[in-house]
Amino acid sequence: MTGPASLLLLIVGQVAAPAPSSAQQSVQIDQVGDAAVTATHRGGSRGAVRIDQDGDRNMADVAQMIAPPAYRPDDTAEASVAIYQRGSGNAASVRQFGMQGLMNEAILSQDGSGNIMRLEQSGAGNRAELEQTGDGNAMDARQIGDGNVLRWAQTGSGLPDLGITQTGGQTMAISQTGPGR
Repeated sequence: MTGPASLLLLIVGQVAAPAPSSAQQSVQIDQVGDAAVTATHRGGSRGAVRIDQDGDRNMADVAQMIAPPAYRPDDTAEASVAIYQRGSGNAASVRQFGMQGLMNEAILSQDGSGNIMRLEQSGAGNRAELEQTGDGNAMDARQIGDGNVLRWAQTGSGLPDLGITQTGGQTMAISQTGPGR
């Protein structure tokens, strides 16, 4: 497919009351071609989103807002996102917001040139694995909370300066590989 994005998909999940601790709302999207995907998940105690995109100029935008279950305070809520994009000119954006006791997890991977990746996490536990392979790619990561773990890996040429903000427990592993790095 050529030209601007040919598909816009909006997914909104909302839970009025907390689900049992074993319940999990999940979304999986596999697509080939040029497209835009927006996924929003609100409420509940657990949520998982996985997006696989092959093609150029794809957009994946995920926002998760999850609260720990009110009926069982010792239960740990989880929010997870995995985005895999292959192609050029793709963009991925993830925003995860939660309350005390929430574990945010994001895995973002892009393979191609001219890709953009943005991550924002907030909550008690944050873990992110960001990986880009190709030329002229850009990443930006923000983790705000008590426990932060970030793995950042970029391979290619024309890599930008690092754009990272962390508050809380600050653990990072950063790798940029390319000409002159």
